[in-house]
Amino acid sequence: MKLLQHSASGNEVVLDLLGQGDPFGGLATLGQRRYPQTAVAQTACCVLTITTADFRHLIRTYPEVALSALDGVARDLEAAHDVIRSLSTLPVEARIAQVLIDLADRLGEGDESGILIQSPLSQQDLAAMVASTAATVSRVISNLRRHGYVETGRQWIRIRDREALVRLFEGAGEAG
Repeated sequence: MKLLQHSASGNEVVLDLLGQGDPFGGLATLGQRRYPQTAVAQTACCVLTITTADFRHLIRTYPEVALSALDGVARDLEAAHDVIRSLSTLPVEARIAQVLIDLADRLGEGDESGILIQSPLSQQDLAAMVASTAATVSRVISNLRRHGYVETGRQWIRIRDREALVRLFEGAGEAG
């Protein structure tokens, strides 16, 4: 699933990519009247829903559900703070490295050649995730490919050198 929101100018802004079993829309079940994001299936999928009334009944009846929901909200809030911090302080190369590391950790499959992220993630999508342009993302990805950090293909990207991406991200954060 791709979570997106439309900007004031009508452009799609990709907020996140979700993998199998990842929840979304939770704020609507926790009292927010309207869910501001649009979820778009990137592949065939099955989506399960729960009404606000049923969810509230579950959290009243089973405290572990309430704790799990709070853990999810805390993770989302921490991730939002990380994004704000990155957009405010890091150069685009580091932001791209950070997103690739995050996607590899959440959606990647390890193999002998690295970590494969099989997702229909366009350069425009990646640009939206790091608040940049597709042209800049293309330039950075080409540079990462030239250094042997990543390989790309149609609807996939392979992280060949995760540690190098981590150094790129962390080095920029320490410099900032």
